[in-house]
Amino acid sequence: MANDLDPRLTPAQRFGRELARARKEAGLSQERLGMRLGVSGSLVGHIEIGNRNPKPDLAARCDEVFGTGDFFARLCRNITSPSAPHWFLRWSEEIEPRARVLRSWDPLLVPGLLQTEEYARAVFRGGLATSDQE
Repeated sequence: MANDLDPRLTPAQRFGRELARARKEAGLSQERLGMRLGVSGSLVGHIEIGNRNPKPDLAARCDEVFGTGDFFARLCRNITSPSAPHWFLRWSEEIEPRARVLRSWDPLLVPGLLQTEEYARAVFRGGLATSDQE
């Protein structure tokens, strides 16, 4: 599957976009795919636009129909059990996509574009570089 999707999509919207892409590449209508998945074509349509969340068993059947390994199952896990704190999910799904400017204030770190290679290595080692380390 292509990775040219909008990063502002929610996990449900991303699943829906990927499902629509796979369905169209397979030359299937929503009704025909629904029949193969054991659901209505209407449900397929709602999932594709992100109005309904897929269930894990439906995601597994999508993987079987399209031969995508566990691609849709992994996308579904992002919906049903997100791996980030609740406050961050709200931020990343509701606030950040609508932001015009993102600012960061890190008084103890030099921003990435201004870092030297040595400074960056020290940060990753866990100790900040100081002038006496040169």
